Amino acid sequence: MSTRPTIDCVVHPWPGASEDIREFLPARWDEQPIPMIGRYFYPPSIPEWTPIGDHDARPATSSPELLAESWDTAIGTDGAVLVPLTRGLIPEPDLGPAVCRATNEWLRAKWLDHPALRDRVAGAVRIDPEDAAAAVAELDRIAGDPDFVTVAVPLQGREPYGCRRYLPVWKKAAELGFTVTVVADGGCGINQFPTMAGYCDYYVEYNSLLPWTASMVHLASFVGGGVFEQIPQLRVVFLDGGADVVFPFMWRMDKPWRGVRNQVPWIEKHPTEYLADHVRFCVQRAEGAALPSASLTPLAAELTVYGSRFPHWDAITPEEARAGLEADAAEQLLSGAADFYGGRFARWAARLPARPGLSVS
Repeated sequence: MSTRPTIDCVVHPWPGASEDIREFLPARWDEQPIPMIGRYFYPPSIPEWTPIGDHDARPATSSPELLAESWDTAIGTDGAVLVPLTRGLIPEPDLGPAVCRATNEWLRAKWLDHPALRDRVAGAVRIDPEDAAAAVAELDRIAGDPDFVTVAVPLQGREPYGCRRYLPVWKKAAELGFTVTVVADGGCGINQFPTMAGYCDYYVEYNSLLPWTASMVHLASFVGGGVFEQIPQLRVVFLDGGADVVFPFMWRMDKPWRGVRNQVPWIEKHPTEYLADHVRFCVQRAEGAALPSASLTPLAAELTVYGSRFPHWDAITPEEARAGLEADAAEQLLSGAADFYGGRFARWAARLPARPGLSVS
């Protein structure tokens, strides 16, 4: 039996109301409406989150007390990273960074310091990469807080994330020991076209195309822009899946690479070779023909970490994620995130107290 802690890399603390962060915003924004946190852009036809019960529609993570009460049945791991949602892309340039900073303050005050959760949760720093200077400043501000162990940025950007204007953000994150996690929290604020051909009509199209139209675009840009060569210590985790499509996609980059090396001399090896050292994906219920881990190829399974995405309606439990895996692979999935995230994340994981419960033997 493994003695390493099991970790859920993605749990979403859900504000009781979209205005919950307002007390942490500067007075400048007192009279300014801020976008709601709920999805209105391609919403599913069922609630996005798991409700508390038949007669209580609040998300099961709408308070620290509720999360603590449901931990053993809903989370079940030794520790979890709380990744708060923000408001998607906000057009007003000063409001986006302000919302991110307020979200971080809300997470610290209401969740990370709560006595029911303090010994088993860490936080993701929300930053707005569209304002690189503000993002760097927020990372510097948070750097001394050991309970923030990763950085979270929106899946949608105004440009692919390998573009040069984002480099200061990724350099600062890597310098401070933060892995960059990319999370789909659009659906409010403004939104880019969800596909390269424009808008879909229905949620089923949007949801099934998401890894191709966003995650793979950013990944191609990180590789094509030479970001992993410029920042060798940079680690990126896509929190909304993609491990089942990444190899066919990256092989398409491998094929023309040799013929156009004079155009991209900074890509010093086959694009696929950057995956092992720099990229991971959270498992998802939607991946493959069966439960995700059992249906992924062995190569793709090596690129996955466990994150439930609770309380989303399609959250996946540890037992479901490890279905069909041999003991070593199950341990790597549920306990191996610290090996990849490293730095701050690994130091937090080492502090997690041993809890009886989930076995990965």
